[in-house]
Amino acid sequence: MSLFAPGQAITWIRVSKPTFDLVGVIVSSLLATAIFAALSALAGVWLGTLLVRLRGRRHELPGAHLALLHLSEPEEPPPAVTPGETVSSA
Repeated sequence: MSLFAPGQAITWIRVSKPTFDLVGVIVSSLLATAIFAALSALAGVWLGTLLVRLRGRRHELPGAHLALLHLSEPEEPPPAVTPGETVSSA
């Protein structure tokens, strides 16, 4: 049994062999990566700005000054020694 009726013409169209477009795949993946990186950077900037603003608005907690690091006063610098001079210990 034939799929075509007798006398029906079959038309053939020549189609070139399909090729894999490696450059197109790489360019499109780089574009997707660049878009993802840009959106991530924008989200990071937004979140950072939000955190900085919230930290500035926070009220100081009682006793917070006790947790600060207080640096000691700087000591006297040692006397300068010129070349050829010896240092005597006192």
